Amino acid sequence: VAADANSWLSYYILANVYGAMNQPPKQIEHYDNTLKALDRIIQVSTDTTDLQSAKQQIQNELDQLKK
Repeated sequence: VAADANSWLSYYILANVYGAMNQPPKQIEHYDNTLKALDRIIQVSTDTTDLQSAKQQIQNELDQLKK
């Protein structure tokens, strides 16, 4: 994340690491950061199909976590 603050994949990996460490608040924070980064990328991308799919999957994971 320090190398590329807009890297949604870095945030996503960190969210999963925090999940494995049983730290749900940090996991939720990084899922939120993932979705924000994806939104920024989607706005400037020409082909957003894969990005939209990834965003939906991550949103579903976040929704499950918040239950």
